[in-house]
Amino acid sequence: MANRTFRHPQRTAAGADNDELVTLYDESDGTYAPVERVRLMGWDGTGWVKIATDSTGASIDAIGTSIDSDDTAPPQRVAAEQLATKAGTDRDGTIFVRTHGPQLWSYHENSSAALTDAAVHAAPAAGLSLYVTDIVVSTGAATAFSVFFEEGVTTVLGPYYLEAIAGRGVALHFQTPKKITAATALTVTTSPAMAHAIDVTGFTAQG
Repeated sequence: MANRTFRHPQRTAAGADNDELVTLYDESDGTYAPVERVRLMGWDGTGWVKIATDSTGASIDAIGTSIDSDDTAPPQRVAAEQLATKAGTDRDGTIFVRTHGPQLWSYHENSSAALTDAAVHAAPAAGLSLYVTDIVVSTGAATAFSVFFEEGVTTVLGPYYLEAIAGRGVALHFQTPKKITAATALTVTTSPAMAHAIDVTGFTAQG
């Protein structure tokens, strides 16, 4: 059967070249075989590149690049969103993964005020939720302190109580991120008015 030609499904750079036709073919004999392995092509920002070969040019079944765990830029790093890239693995083929979504956010507050429904993060769009991964709270005075987080009028995290010793604090990491109701803002309330600091990190994702 003759090779078949396909148009790349998405334009990823300015200019006509990124919309060129691309032939997908089985590497063994050049014929199109839908049940066999194909060599995939991707746009790297300057031209079409084979993204299913290793550094020697040999074809591989999965799209990935081995990465050493050192302080150097990974070889598959790209310059912008929507560019073709490869999965990253260690030299044993284990894939590097993140345990959070790509849309990260953070909140920091440092004052001596008592907070009442202070905005941690605005409500995301319909179908999206805030996910809290980490909370750190500390006090700067020898006064008992409490803090809690709400969605609307419902407490969803806390209250967390700190004893009346200057420098007391709490640090929480949620192995399973705490999900806030979809399309709902997250707020924080503290008591009393005293020196304190609050840090919250999380991400926004479907759900």
